[in-house]
Amino acid sequence: MISKLPEMIIFEGPFGSGKTTQAESVMDFMKANGYKCFILSLGGDQNIAKVINKFLLLLNIFTYFTYEDGTKAKVAHIKRIKILYEIWPIIKFLSILPYLIQACLASLFGYVVVADQFIFHFISMLRAYYGYFGECPLSVLKIVTRISLCFIPKKSIIFVLCGDSDQLKDRIVRRGSTSMEPSSTFSYYEKTPLFLCQIYRNCFSIDTTQNSCAQVFEEIKRFSEKYAKLANGFLREQTKWL
Repeated sequence: MISKLPEMIIFEGPFGSGKTTQAESVMDFMKANGYKCFILSLGGDQNIAKVINKFLLLLNIFTYFTYEDGTKAKVAHIKRIKILYEIWPIIKFLSILPYLIQACLASLFGYVVVADQFIFHFISMLRAYYGYFGECPLSVLKIVTRISLCFIPKKSIIFVLCGDSDQLKDRIVRRGSTSMEPSSTFSYYEKTPLFLCQIYRNCFSIDTTQNSCAQVFEEIKRFSEKYAKLANGFLREQTKWL
């Protein structure tokens, strides 16, 4: 696939953009070509934050969240417990820390880490304060994004899978999803490629609503070849602090 492998390949994008499909395609392709791969998912069901959320729901400490299509879901009402609300970003970070350590160890042992969302999980630390990104200032999103980039290896490549939000929503409906992410999440991902590509050199944006899965995968391979040509320059700092 590429002559010089990255240490981590990250897929970012809203629900329905094809992150999991492409991550699995990359994993299968690399394994078929003899490379060792490790799949990284920071949203494991047993992390600290999710356990606390489930416990609060058992105690009936919840509120209702309304999705884009009007359906409602019970979510833990973090704000009702002041001390929990104040330290929630720390709890969220501790929740993903074991997965970060796993990825680090896998990289040390020569595995290519393939991540289905990474930066998004750092952004979600703010959800207790800003809801589903609806009121979160872009400047705050940029700061947290830059912080998240400090936790990835230097030899990494990021693919932001995006596209027209209406087409992505139609795709979700066709798949029979019972809930729809709010417009603010799609809005966040419409902004993400612009500033992420500005601050991280090896970040590539791909429109998945205008291409088939096979075409997107070919784009990933093409950009990966571009990465290989840049690989000799990795001694330079990858993140520009604007």
